[in-house]
Amino acid sequence: MKSGTESKLKFKKLKRRLGLSQWQCVGLLESLWQTTIHNAKQGDIGRLSDEDIAADIEWDGDATELIKALVDTGWLDQCAVHRLVVHDWEEHAPNFVKGTLRAANKAFASASLGGTPKDAP
Repeated sequence: MKSGTESKLKFKKLKRRLGLSQWQCVGLLESLWQTTIHNAKQGDIGRLSDEDIAADIEWDGDATELIKALVDTGWLDQCAVHRLVVHDWEEHAPNFVKGTLRAANKAFASASLGGTPKDAP
């Protein structure tokens, strides 16, 4: 996790919304990003159902409430094309993911939100 993330207001809001301790919230976000790396490299996490996302990160609570909290606090963005994308994934994705997409001539899913993908070939 990027240094300083725990001090961001959106981190604290997610923690509060889901009733998590700091270490649990860190683990939840890291797990979400690992799910993205393995299942939606372009950041198009909405290709998975809410239940699939919750199962993959081992969330025991209600899957719909989890996704709503992640959207409401700015970790996921709603998308007309992909349903959900990881917020600013094109900036925060690990370098190996950026390289993999570049080699495959693929852009980040956030481009469908109206912006220009920063790592498009």
